[in-house]
Amino acid sequence: MCAQVSALDELRPEDGTEAAPYQVSSTVGHALDELAALDASGLADADSYVATLTRALERLRDELPAGADAPPSPERVTARSGTLATSLHLAPSCTPLDPPPAMTTE
Repeated sequence: MCAQVSALDELRPEDGTEAAPYQVSSTVGHALDELAALDASGLADADSYVATLTRALERLRDELPAGADAPPSPERVTARSGTLATSLHLAPSCTPLDPPPAMTTE
């Protein structure tokens, strides 16, 4: 339970930026799966907390935009940047270059 709440807390923006919808969808989906697998503890307050959290996460999942469960496509990412859009149109099937080898004293 604590691990799921910690993962959900990490979605809160600290610097004013929002988490990507696919990241939210993935984290919420995983938390719901883990909460569904929990057995009742027999403690009314604890079980009530889990049930309330589960309902809130289900509502959040239902409010996420369609397709939020997948990372954005290159086309969606590049739509905001003219430079990236040009690169995508000029070389749509190219993969990014490998990073150069690390500098060594040899």
